[in-house]
Amino acid sequence: MILNLLLGAVAGFFTPMAEPHIRAALSKLALSEIPVGETEFDVLSLLTLLIGASVLVAILGEDSMAFPLLVGALGGLFGKRFVAAIKGRSSATQDTAADEAPEEDNK
Repeated sequence: MILNLLLGAVAGFFTPMAEPHIRAALSKLALSEIPVGETEFDVLSLLTLLIGASVLVAILGEDSMAFPLLVGALGGLFGKRFVAAIKGRSSATQDTAADEAPEEDNK
């Protein structure tokens, strides 16, 4: 189960980096231009990496489970954004608290 989660996270993390390579391979394989939208290509890239991760889990002899694989992919794909949002929220909370704090008179 942990292997599924970790491989899903790796697949999600590397999706933006693998997309140009998958796009080039698809254009060479099809020998023509296939009209695929950007969002569809993002999904195609993620699914290609998830299929590769599930095949790797099967080769290693582990139980392949879809849910941990997808949760890991979600964390890998959006993890940076989640951390940035949490950091942004905590710094915004600290800034608001600093603005609302009463000023002391230094007399």
